[in-house]
Amino acid sequence: MKDNLIYFFGFVGALDTLIVPLIFSQGQEPLFPLPGLYLIEIGLVGLLALASIFARRWPLVPWLAGGILLAFVVLGAWTIGFFLVPGFLAFSAAAALWQGPPAASLLRPAGILVLAAFIQASGMLLAVQLL
Repeated sequence: MKDNLIYFFGFVGALDTLIVPLIFSQGQEPLFPLPGLYLIEIGLVGLLALASIFARRWPLVPWLAGGILLAFVVLGAWTIGFFLVPGFLAFSAAAALWQGPPAASLLRPAGILVLAAFIQASGMLLAVQLL
């Protein structure tokens, strides 16, 4: 049952990270490439996390995917962020279920989630400043 929940959450997260960028890419302005690159990144992160879950390898990848999506949720709160909340929650839930029951063992991976969110947000803010 636990494995089925992990696969379900992985599928929901990947579906969210593929559908939301497709919807938001419809109004993409071709002169400014950054939003398009972010939308591609979101889809690729979702597919990578799903592949990791179904291969049952690299258990930190869903944590990293959740952290990257958390950065988009926070920085894009008024636009795309709200729609990426299900993906963030799904990958975080899949990662937590995959990690195991002891609460103490979740501290390190949850720290990786926060670190991934910080690195993604820093990269996004730096890219906006440079362009």
